[in-house]
Amino acid sequence: MIFYESANKDFPFNLSAYQEGSVIENQDKEDIHAELRKISGYEINDFVQAQSLGWTIAGIVASKCSVPLFTNKRYIEDVNFLPKELVCLGDILKRYGYQQSFFTSGEKEFHFYDRFYLNHGFSNIFGKTDYLLKVIENKHFGSWDQGLNDDILLEQVYEKILEERKKNKPFNITLLTLDTHIPYIYMSTNCKNATKYNKIYKEDYYLKLRESFKCTGNFIANFIKRLERNGILKDTLVVITGDHLAPIDEFSEPYLGATNDKDPLKNKRIFFKVINSEFEPNRNLMSHYDIAPTILHDLNILDLNQDKFGFGVSLYSKMKPEDYLKKYI
Repeated sequence: MIFYESANKDFPFNLSAYQEGSVIENQDKEDIHAELRKISGYEINDFVQAQSLGWTIAGIVASKCSVPLFTNKRYIEDVNFLPKELVCLGDILKRYGYQQSFFTSGEKEFHFYDRFYLNHGFSNIFGKTDYLLKVIENKHFGSWDQGLNDDILLEQVYEKILEERKKNKPFNITLLTLDTHIPYIYMSTNCKNATKYNKIYKEDYYLKLRESFKCTGNFIANFIKRLERNGILKDTLVVITGDHLAPIDEFSEPYLGATNDKDPLKNKRIFFKVINSEFEPNRNLMSHYDIAPTILHDLNILDLNQDKFGFGVSLYSKMKPEDYLKKYI
C-alpha cells in the first residue's frame, strides 16, 4: 500500500489564476499522472476527504482502521493506538500470517507512526535513522524534514520485497512518500526538472508544485513496472492512495482553492488506484474509511456478503451508490 503524499486526483488546478496565454497555461495540458494511469487497474473518480482527515496520520488511521482520528494535532502524543481500543487491517493480516513492514521517508516517530504500526500487526518500521545507518549518500536526503527522497525510498522498499519473497510467506508492505509535501520544494535530484524553477519563488511556485507531483508519480509508476517486469506483480495487490488532499498556503491557494471541511463534496478529489484486483468496483464514490474493507475483499478475508468494516463500505458492495452517498458521505 502506497500513501502518496498530498496527491489530488487531477492536475492542473485552477488555470483561471494565470494570465491568458502564459507559459504555464500552455504547458498545463499534460496529465501529470499519465504514467500511473497507463498501468492496468482501476481508479476511483470521487474519492472525497471526509471531515477531519486532512492530515497524514488521520488519513492513515482511517484507511487502516476505518475510524476517524479525532484529536488536536498538538495533542497527538496522548493517542496510544492500543490494540484493545481498535482493530485495524494490520491486526487482521497478522492473524492470517502476514509479515508486515512500514517505510516512511522521514522520522518514524513523527506523529507516532511507529507506535501506531507496531501496535497493529507490523514488526518492522523503517525511517530516516535506519537509512542513515545504511550510509546512503547525503544528496538523497532532500525530502521533507530532511527525509529520504521518494525514488531512493522506493528502492529500499523494493529490496525488502525481494527479501520477503524468499520466505515464501504472505507479506504486507506499506510506505509513505514525502517529496510532494507542502511547500513542494523537495524534489529528488533525479527529477528531470528538480532545479529548473528556482528564479522567483512566488512566480515559480505552481511549476514547482506541478513538477513535484509529476516526478513522484513517475517514480511510483516505474516502481510498479519494475515489479511487473520481474514477475512480482502477478501475485501482489497494490493500492495507491493519497493520504489527504494537497494542503494550501498563501501561494498555492489561487490554484488549489480552499478546502471545505464541512462538506467533502465541495472539495477536489484524492488520487486512488488499485492494481491486480479480481473485482470491479460497484461505485465511483469513496472515502478513506472504505479502503480497509475493500482490501479485505480483495484478499478473500471478507466475502461479498460482509461489505462493512468500521465506518467503511467495500467498493465491491452491492449497496446502491445513492444509498452510500446518503448514509456515509
